[in-house]
Amino acid sequence: MIKGELTDINQIEKAMIGADVVISVLGPTGKTKGLNISTGIKNIISAMERNDVKRFIATATPSFKVPNDKFQFSFSLAIFMIKTLAKDAYCDIVATGEAVSNSQLDWTLVRIPMLSRKPGTGKLNIGYTGTDNVKVFSLSREDLADFLIKQINDKNYLKKAPVISN
Repeated sequence: MIKGELTDINQIEKAMIGADVVISVLGPTGKTKGLNISTGIKNIISAMERNDVKRFIATATPSFKVPNDKFQFSFSLAIFMIKTLAKDAYCDIVATGEAVSNSQLDWTLVRIPMLSRKPGTGKLNIGYTGTDNVKVFSLSREDLADFLIKQINDKNYLKKAPVISN
């Protein structure tokens, strides 16, 4: 275990030694001020590039839109509420998505709805807003963890940003 802050590039680099993959579940909260998470993600990406670690699996939310997304009222309403009530968190998520998707890494950006403490079901809806059965308020932490681990070897979502839900 290596203790450090997202601004401590030396500690982030130490964490890269011997790594093949980096999985990040960093994300802002409603109380977030500034762009701390996206700044940290940029530091992680830089450290990965300098240490020749290619595979990056990170999380964001549907606030970060991708071309495959279509209009869906429930997602649009949720994003509007986040943007209105937690503007810094919204901006941090968008900046995180941009940093990951603009990197030269072999990235997968898993966009997630609100997480629950319910047991995993092993059943996921995977897709894009407005085109599939993804839901705003439904993903167990257990199913998220399982999906993230599977992305280490699964290349179906390489350079893609699906939304997953139960």
